[in-house]
Amino acid sequence: MQAVVIGISCGDLNGIGLEVTLKALRKKSAALESGQLEIRLYCREDVLFAYHALVPDLPPVGEAIQAVNPWQDRAINLQPGVLCPEMGQAALDSFSMACDDLESGRIHALVTAPLHKANLPAQDGQPFSGHTGFLSQRFHGKALMVLSAGTTRVALATEHVPIKQLDALLGAELLTEKLHAFHQALQVDFGISNPSISVLGLDPHAGDHGAIGEADKAWVKPVIQHLQDGGMSISGPQPADGFFGRKGHETVDGVMAMYHDQGLIPFKLLHFGQGVNSSHGLSRVRTSPDHGVAFDIAGEGKADAGSMLAAIDAAIAMVQQRKFFHGQ
Repeated sequence: MQAVVIGISCGDLNGIGLEVTLKALRKKSAALESGQLEIRLYCREDVLFAYHALVPDLPPVGEAIQAVNPWQDRAINLQPGVLCPEMGQAALDSFSMACDDLESGRIHALVTAPLHKANLPAQDGQPFSGHTGFLSQRFHGKALMVLSAGTTRVALATEHVPIKQLDALLGAELLTEKLHAFHQALQVDFGISNPSISVLGLDPHAGDHGAIGEADKAWVKPVIQHLQDGGMSISGPQPADGFFGRKGHETVDGVMAMYHDQGLIPFKLLHFGQGVNSSHGLSRVRTSPDHGVAFDIAGEGKADAGSMLAAIDAAIAMVQQRKFFHGQ
């Protein structure tokens, strides 16, 4: 059996990215030693060992981990918990080199450690909005963000955008596009042949039949009806405030949320520390843990690696599932 090759970008080196990566990889030692799994970690070897010496209680850096240098001879000064532009650039360089290898096929999937958007350089004059937007541009697609843990899968119609911009962004065309992408992702990447999806309403109580806003009645429901008529198993719009409390997410294969916090607040209340953030609708597989840089505990050796381990396992599973789906 051919080894699955996973690339891991280092994220912000002043955060917990490398810590959770090394802890997670300790759990994959059997797969690494057997040759079933190969890891390319986009972090220069001397920086990796310096980080290891700085943070307490880290497992040894295994020989099976291939350290890849994205920084040439540039000095990297580790300062756990400190926000600084130098580490933002280092994180972006690591991510960019990993994307090069992802595009060329040198790695089969990419797992991205957390970075901090505030200290990343602008891209084409625009603030860096996150891995998902970068990947959409890099791979000339429209990435869909999905958070998953076990059988809970939450997709976002919009991602890292201010609330005041939602009215201009959301509409029938975008929702239709995102629902098609989610349906395909559930089939191709999660292996569900006939997936069911619930759509959360945009307004409180899904608009209460027009009493609290017209959007759900005017265009959300017609989109759902149109997709139902086309054979998709889809329901909604569901009142978002009680949906997860009533365990509605347990009755379907996926949930489409209209905006970031609508989907991620309940997801993280249920699964924080074990969830996976993944990008779909692209020609390549990318996953990441469900948390950020955690500067408040960086360098202390306290970070839980559960979500990073889940992200690595999800990347492996999606690579294998795509091969199965395409009959390879």
